[in-house]
Amino acid sequence: MLLLLFVPPYFRRFVVLTLGSTINRVFPGWWGDASEGEEYITEFDCPAIDAEGNKYRVIWRFDAIKGSEPEDNGGWLWEDVSEVREDD
Repeated sequence: MLLLLFVPPYFRRFVVLTLGSTINRVFPGWWGDASEGEEYITEFDCPAIDAEGNKYRVIWRFDAIKGSEPEDNGGWLWEDVSEVREDD
């Protein structure tokens, strides 16, 4: 899967190595803070590499309603990347 991300001041290409999966870390506003029907923030990440083979972690954060999440994670806007970090 090829994901083209805009990283100012130029475009960077990252090859996403797996599908995004939930991070399950605890932070203010995470799933565990919400009751059924309340809004929370869900996080996903996956490993990626650039053209030079450097490793990165792509992170997405989405607002969600507990109990009304998209089925099979198909309703998230995957092109709306929240963060890209260098990975070990």
